[in-house]
Amino acid sequence: MKEAAVFDDSTRRRFVAGVVSVRAVGLAGCLGGRPGNETGSSGKLGETGGSETQTATAPTESSPTTVTDTAREHLGNGLVGLVEADSRSAYADSAGVAYDEGHVRIVVELGSEGNLPSSPTVDVKNRHESLVEGRAAVEDLPALAAADEVSYVRSRRQ
Repeated sequence: MKEAAVFDDSTRRRFVAGVVSVRAVGLAGCLGGRPGNETGSSGKLGETGGSETQTATAPTESSPTTVTDTAREHLGNGLVGLVEADSRSAYADSAGVAYDEGHVRIVVELGSEGNLPSSPTVDVKNRHESLVEGRAAVEDLPALAAADEVSYVRSRRQ
């Protein structure tokens, strides 16, 4: 005995077309950035207004920076690579560097004075004698390493 088909051919075609169109719309939304970050004429997050044309863009990593020879002498190899990397997130993952949203966990070895430079800033988490553990912006690492008060800057492993 032959069982009755649940869907006839036209129903099956409409179902497949519907699934394909939903996936296409979803993919188009993903490629267009994060629409929740758009602001409209009211200035409120997630709201667009009137006839304004807006383009949502996904956040990008900062462009790679070249490290000077002076800074390179006082900066760990993993951090030099991170500063110069095209994709800092990918580099940090492969190198085991604790990187998050443009900042990296570091250990700073201070010189004989034992003081951190006032600029660039380091978010200090822990300190013991001439060693300071903290977080700093990746773009600030070459300037930090080149500061007179700093002997060496290395990454704090994840």
